[in-house]
Amino acid sequence: MRANDLILRCYAKKDGDVWVAVCIDLCLAAQGQTLNEVKQKLEVMTRSYIKGAFEEDREYAGQLLARKAPLSQQATYHWIKFLNTCVNFKHNVKAFAEVMPMKLAV
Repeated sequence: MRANDLILRCYAKKDGDVWVAVCIDLCLAAQGQTLNEVKQKLEVMTRSYIKGAFEEDREYAGQLLARKAPLSQQATYHWIKFLNTCVNFKHNVKAFAEVMPMKLAV
C-alpha cells in the first residue's frame, strides 16, 4: 500500500435474498445478489462519488468526503469486524477495507 492510498471501511451483510454493502466513511450503500456483486457496485459508486467531489464540486469536496455514516452503521461495521475475527464464526456478514489509490493533483 502506498502513502497516498485511501482506505475506506465497508461492510456487507445478507438481508433476505440480497446483499447490502455500506461504506461508513462516505455514507454510501449498494445492493446486489452476491457478495462480489455488491462489493463491485459499492466500489464503482465510491470511485464515482470521490471523482465527482474533486471534479464537479471542488468547493465542497472537503465536506463531501467527510460525510460519515450514522453511528449505528459505524457500530455495525465494528461489530461485524469483531465477528469476522472469531475463528469459527460463519455468518452472512463481512467487514472489509477497500484500498483506493489516489492520484495527487498536479
